[in-house]
Amino acid sequence: MLVAAFGIALVRGGATVKRGSPSSRWHAMAQACGLSDISPPDRFSGSVSGRLGDLIVGFRSAREGVATAVTVHGLAKFVVVKREGLGTRIDKALSGGDLQTGHQAFDEAVYVRGDRALLLALLDHETRGGFLSTFSMLVRGGASATMELERGELRVVFPSGSEEPDAVRTILELAQRLREPPDPVARLVANLEREPLPSARRAILDALDQSESGRPQARSAMERTARLDDDAGLRLRAALWLGRDGWPVLQELAEDSTAPDAVSERAIKELGGQVALDLARRIVERSLPSGRTLTARAAVNVLGGGGAAEVGFLTAVMERAALQAARESLIAAAWDELAAAAARALGRTGAASAEEPLLRALTKGRAELQVAAADALGQVGSAASIEPLRELVRSASGFVQRPHSRRWPASGRD
Repeated sequence: MLVAAFGIALVRGGATVKRGSPSSRWHAMAQACGLSDISPPDRFSGSVSGRLGDLIVGFRSAREGVATAVTVHGLAKFVVVKREGLGTRIDKALSGGDLQTGHQAFDEAVYVRGDRALLLALLDHETRGGFLSTFSMLVRGGASATMELERGELRVVFPSGSEEPDAVRTILELAQRLREPPDPVARLVANLEREPLPSARRAILDALDQSESGRPQARSAMERTARLDDDAGLRLRAALWLGRDGWPVLQELAEDSTAPDAVSERAIKELGGQVALDLARRIVERSLPSGRTLTARAAVNVLGGGGAAEVGFLTAVMERAALQAARESLIAAAWDELAAAAARALGRTGAASAEEPLLRALTKGRAELQVAAADALGQVGSAASIEPLRELVRSASGFVQRPHSRRWPASGRD
């Protein structure tokens, strides 16, 4: 494992190279790291280079001889990865930020800029860990130690004489993970399957969504995520991307009492009329005891289309939610919103039988419920509702008039 290798290099310090002139030390370092085609020291600068497969590795003096730069050429171009600092913070303030991988520790410590799909293809979980470990090692090595990937080159600067073969070998292992992949989208899909962090998987899904060149591969990844991911929010994200093909997953999430309340709510809203009335009632019945008011509210909205048959059930939900709002002051707003949603759903039933419970809510409910009941009575109320509505407007009950939405019941009904 790459991260484990970094740990070994840090704790043990690794094999040492015989001290001597910088060029002889670098030549021995190149040999110890298994490079091929090692050049003799340059007669002017003393620099040494060698090959690691298709990569060119160089050792040379930096910062007027007080540091050693180890460079690896042949890596992904048009991307920048470096440790956060004053310069990167200024750049982010001016440019609007850098790429976020969804890995909080990495995103806080590392500045990343470039093509989104390519960067997320390169920065899988192990590579991000390798960067963090290397930065940690360099910080312990001295304030002047740095590392950055830019213009296809990984450049690591050590205080002169502090570079050790184990540390350099591990840096070279990291560098080999930074070659530009021939198919970034295919790499993204592979990363998605191995990524342990839900937030990082979401970043990959977003990149796949934006990658027009990888639509077939993106669809396969979305289908797999919708079916198999253990994070309900990501299953929702993928199911929404799939459109009608994602409806079965949305229905599962709508019914899943272990999913976050907001996830089930969104699933029900997206399904809309595809949610059967009997299923909507079951969802409400299961949601109320556990306080899943968002889910219950979405299902109640569905029941508003059920006509007179749903009046009794919606009345019970409205009155229960109103009672809970009066009892549970810390979360009263959530129950108030559910009671109001049930009142509005009663109005959408269009049933005359909804008038009586709405009038009770109008005279006895809390402010938000009174507003919703008044609106609903504009749809189902008879002439008998007019005077209670006028009285409420005149009273000091805290009722807030909304002239743009107020519809008085037609006086023709009795």
